[in-house]
Amino acid sequence: MNEYQKKYKEQSIMQMSQGELLILTFDEAIKCLKQADLALGEKNYNKFDELLDKCCLLYTSDAADDLLCVD
Repeated sequence: MNEYQKKYKEQSIMQMSQGELLILTFDEAIKCLKQADLALGEKNYNKFDELLDKCCLLYTSDAADDLLCVD
């Protein structure tokens, strides 16, 4: 991704409503979970763990302040 694409993406995100940001967060979490499922199927446990950590971070930091992700 070049500098202009990064700037465009950043500006797009900054202009989103809270609802749009929430949907974007859940879409990203779903994408991570699908990728984690594929990694698990390939027995790539390091990638699986990395993707689950990313999903957990997305979920706890942006979508559910009252829930904690515990290892």
